[in-house]
Amino acid sequence: MTFCLFTNKGPLAEQFVGQQLRAAQSPLTDPAVRINANLPEVTQIAIKTTKGDPVAYTLVSIPLYLAQQIDSLICDIYT
Repeated sequence: MTFCLFTNKGPLAEQFVGQQLRAAQSPLTDPAVRINANLPEVTQIAIKTTKGDPVAYTLVSIPLYLAQQIDSLICDIYT
């Protein structure tokens, strides 16, 4: 039997979108959180907006299986 996980529909997709919307409420907050399939990582980002204004923030990347623990992970990083 082959197991397929579709991340574009169903409860998993709804949870993922909910997490993304929660993070998107304040787009210039620090840290920003990205949920992906990679290993956990903290990256300092310095870019310019489309208007040329500089923006710097911390990007915390976590795998989907840790999405439920976002708050405690962020606290651990900053304490």
